Amino acid sequence: MSLLNLPTDGIYTVLVAIFPLLLSKKNLTKEQLRKLCAPPEACHQGHISGTLNTWISLGLFDVNSDGAVTIHPDVLGSERKLENLRKIARRLALDPKNNADLWAKEGTRSADFTSALSWFLAQDAWSTEIKSDKEADSILTHQLPSGEIKFQNNTRWNGFNQWTSFLGFGCNPRFSSGITPDPTEAVRDALPAVFGKHKTLPAKDFIRKIGDALPVLDGGDYRRQVEGALLSQDSQYSWRALPEDQLSTSLSRALVRLHEEGVLRHSLKADVHHQMRVRLTGRGGGQILKDISEFSHHS
Repeated sequence: MSLLNLPTDGIYTVLVAIFPLLLSKKNLTKEQLRKLCAPPEACHQGHISGTLNTWISLGLFDVNSDGAVTIHPDVLGSERKLENLRKIARRLALDPKNNADLWAKEGTRSADFTSALSWFLAQDAWSTEIKSDKEADSILTHQLPSGEIKFQNNTRWNGFNQWTSFLGFGCNPRFSSGITPDPTEAVRDALPAVFGKHKTLPAKDFIRKIGDALPVLDGGDYRRQVEGALLSQDSQYSWRALPEDQLSTSLSRALVRLHEEGVLRHSLKADVHHQMRVRLTGRGGGQILKDISEFSHHS
């Protein structure tokens, strides 16, 4: 299975239909779910089976001894609300058990999506808008000619586009078929866990915790693996890392947006050593908000 293969492994709109049904009914057979979510006249029958099988494999759903589908017992009762679906799905898509090998070619679970997402979020968020597999693979051919990440066809690209948007890591510009890196919604959802009981965190601690919660972002395990592959290439087209204290454009964009909304505040304390500060990256690689020593969460 792979999140990127829409025809065989499901689509997010079907997931959004299945989840509330199981919240309400507690358990339903696959046939009952097919009839309720995918009547032949309205939906391709394969989408319901593919979506169910994928998210059973990833750990959102379970099948009991009677063959009925239920929400997996590892999903806590307090989480079982429709508004939490995206957060739960994101956590499972990034779970280490579903990403044992980011470079696997078969039985990838969500690893091919995760590696592609890590690459996408390492691109320049202020100038990148990708509209097709051909555009994506053209960039990848320059940055990773060894072929660790490839979309190969528009079906897989459409899968990436849809799941990236649904899980809060990209946005689709108005009147455009493209997608641009923007993890604002994923970062927003992670803030309560990142801050915990704290209202304010030192900047470096905040970035580390964001990377732990969303390992496709700066400093996260998956991002480091993909950046390692990117840095192994050396040509005029190679991907270039930013200075250690300078955040990627994608994370910078999210932090700027959340700051403008008043959800997140950043500030500089004069007595904090410069090694504890971080800098946001703007258009053209220029620095914006050059010195930040702490972040505060305003829920």
